[in-house]
Amino acid sequence: MLTSKTLAIAGAAAVLAGCSSVRELAGFKDPAVTVKSVRFVDADFTKVNLALDLDVHNPNNAGAQLRGYDYKLLVEGSPVVSGEQKTKTAIGANTNSTVSVPMTLEYDAVYSLYETLKNQKSFKYIADCGLKFDAPVVGTMTVPLKHEGVLPVVKPPTVSLDSYEVKKLGMTGADLLLNLHVSNPNAFSVLLNKMQYGLKVNGQEWANGVTRNALSIGEDGEATMALPVSLDFVRMGRTVFQSLSDKKPLDYDLSASLDVNTSSPLLKHAVVPVSKSGTFSLR
Repeated sequence: MLTSKTLAIAGAAAVLAGCSSVRELAGFKDPAVTVKSVRFVDADFTKVNLALDLDVHNPNNAGAQLRGYDYKLLVEGSPVVSGEQKTKTAIGANTNSTVSVPMTLEYDAVYSLYETLKNQKSFKYIADCGLKFDAPVVGTMTVPLKHEGVLPVVKPPTVSLDSYEVKKLGMTGADLLLNLHVSNPNAFSVLLNKMQYGLKVNGQEWANGVTRNALSIGEDGEATMALPVSLDFVRMGRTVFQSLSDKKPLDYDLSASLDVNTSSPLLKHAVVPVSKSGTFSLR
């Protein structure tokens, strides 16, 4: 029991003894730290914000103070996230308190180290933490904690322009149907609610707008979206008519913003920017 008399004796002994000896003289036990839960706060297709909720138990008859913590998040043995945080959290005598350690993991930081992880559905991580406490007489101590877990590999859906169909071709204009290929490389399904887009072909603006028909893509799935486009040759010039008449492959630049929902509890909703260039041909 940490009485005032015991603390006074331990304080005097501190001059002649090391930290561990002082703890023994004072009858002080290190706080016990365990992982209560791992919460996924929010996420998108570029990063995940998570929090380690720690249960801190002070088994002593004197209070202690958590003055801060440091942490590292390791993937395949290499640190990809690290940081430290100062705090002043009182841990009462013989009580339990919850301390949250927030972390942000950028997926690009992981993929830049391990390209092969992109082909996996999940990867293991290790959270390595050190909690710094202040206690009467014994001073500052660090209690280590290590936790292992699994995070899903998350990759954004992709959109490309595959081909086009000519529905109507006249001297003053044309009606086309553009076939967009949408791919979902994830272990969860994606619902494309709408897509805001701008399309340039051979350096000339062909179309812009917003799609309204929802498109469902299963896990590791693909789907095709038909995009109707009307071209005005009077406004756009005869070069567009000539390009369609030649039936040669066309260069395109697609800029889009995808509004999606997913079946993953980690990622309910996201807006995904898309920038894609390539060629497409008459179907």
